[in-house]
Amino acid sequence: MAGWTIALGAGAAVAAFSALLVAFAGRMENPNSHNTNYIRWEQQRKPLVGGLAVLLGWLLGAVLLTEQQPDLHLSLWLGPVALAFGLGLADDAHGLRPRHKLLGQIACGFCVVGEGMGIEATGLSWLDALLTVLWVVGLMNSLNMLDNMDGIVALVGAGLLAAGAVAGVPAGADLAWLGAGCLLGYFLLNRHPSRLYLGDSGSQLVGMLLALWGIAYVWNAAPAGGGRADTLLRVAWAYVVPLADTTLVTAARLARGQSPAVGGRDHLTHHLRYLGLPVGAVGPLLGAVSFAGGLVARAEWGRWPTLGGLLLLAAGGVALYVAGGRRALA
Repeated sequence: MAGWTIALGAGAAVAAFSALLVAFAGRMENPNSHNTNYIRWEQQRKPLVGGLAVLLGWLLGAVLLTEQQPDLHLSLWLGPVALAFGLGLADDAHGLRPRHKLLGQIACGFCVVGEGMGIEATGLSWLDALLTVLWVVGLMNSLNMLDNMDGIVALVGAGLLAAGAVAGVPAGADLAWLGAGCLLGYFLLNRHPSRLYLGDSGSQLVGMLLALWGIAYVWNAAPAGGGRADTLLRVAWAYVVPLADTTLVTAARLARGQSPAVGGRDHLTHHLRYLGLPVGAVGPLLGAVSFAGGLVARAEWGRWPTLGGLLLLAAGGVALYVAGGRRALA
């Protein structure tokens, strides 16, 4: 069975699971009833079952993929994936305090290190372990923060993984298609106006899956002759949307004397809305940027052109952020 066939089947399974779970989850609440740090653009009460649907579809696809490619060692992913999903589920149910959630995310990072799947970038085991934990915690938080509008996480994640499947390391292509297929299957019910949300269980799960895929096929898959600076540039381009959003939001909140852990309508998604872009168009736009960033990450442009392009994109992001903020205040 071809990898894309497994991905297509997993995506269909996620869509089916999502529809079934929505039908039987009428009592489940949106995250705002427990978690005051979770703020979406629209505040409707919708089931938080998207994460469970994605998990079930991904596990089904992972089993089929493992039968064909046992060298992927996906069994090592199960511990970190389960821990991340469980942490998010606890947050959905009880509204964990930010420090408790952070401790759980750090535990997820050390779980990745303990499974022997850490970043290998510096040659120093303790520094690579620290970098791995920071990467995992950063991605889990970034995807959690980005999940603030219909379709955003699904399309940004799918775009990132699809680019990796098309232009990335061939060994990780089928796994990338699996993740993209699951997210697109979820998107069928999360597109605007959505019928369900990922919840923290889903955003933490997707953050972990993207972090693990990035370690294996971006961080640790450097082309021959590339240096550490080239690796950092490749990572920045591949994860350009979540990293840009988290960086801008964190900097803006700190500048206001506000904790980055406190939710708000100050993300890139919100600023695009302030500038007049319809809700239904925000996800496709950021998904396209994510896909393009993934392609650039694998382009052989040389270090300086790649850095120059990244700086130009960063300047554009800052300009968009400032313009959106002014429009919101007008």
